[in-house]
Amino acid sequence: EEKQAEALVLQVVAGAYVGGFKAVPTWFAEGVARNLVATTYKRGDERVSGWQSAIPIAMQKVDSARSLLDDRLDEEAAGLVGMALTNFMMNNRQRFDRLIKLLREGRSFNDAATFSFAPPETLVKTWLGKK
Repeated sequence: EEKQAEALVLQVVAGAYVGGFKAVPTWFAEGVARNLVATTYKRGDERVSGWQSAIPIAMQKVDSARSLLDDRLDEEAAGLVGMALTNFMMNNRQRFDRLIKLLREGRSFNDAATFSFAPPETLVKTWLGKK
């Protein structure tokens, strides 16, 4: 129970921290927060396996990149899809670190993502394999 409480605090604090940067979408902030929980507490938080098994169901709600980018998903689906997408982004540590650095410097999410990866719509479309 103590590890679950720690994991929940990590999720809330990380999500608030990342979400506090300029124009950061909720899916990104929540996705980063859930990935931090998953990597830090993969065996100590039962939610992680639940999230991982629910991602395919949430992905079915994403009919296009715009549905994620225009915030048309419910909060849980956006968090799950964000977890999957930010995991992909975090696997390229150099680019992801650059994105976070630019956000810390005050750049908007769109500018930081474009400079570090690609324009958000292009990034999401490529990741989804959809137009």
